[in-house]
Amino acid sequence: MTILDLNAPGYTMLQWLTILLENREFDTSAPLAAEAKEYLMNTFHLDYKSADIIIGYRADDSYFPLHPILSTVQSLTASCAMPCAWASWGSSSC
Repeated sequence: MTILDLNAPGYTMLQWLTILLENREFDTSAPLAAEAKEYLMNTFHLDYKSADIIIGYRADDSYFPLHPILSTVQSLTASCAMPCAWASWGSSSC
């Protein structure tokens, strides 16, 4: 079995976020939102589809809302920095 542990050293919340961006629908019609998504996907995307198990954050929006991340670059910085400190609150596997 191949395990991708996004909580391991070397990974950040941003790799997890690119997986979420690829598998959820977000309104990226605003130019800045589209640019933010493109930047994240080009910079932090990783090959996760070959993994049998992925360990990481839960994607149920229980920790923070994702929509501010795509609305402004300032929100991106603030929203990503704060949840990283909350990583010990829990994780999930799929």
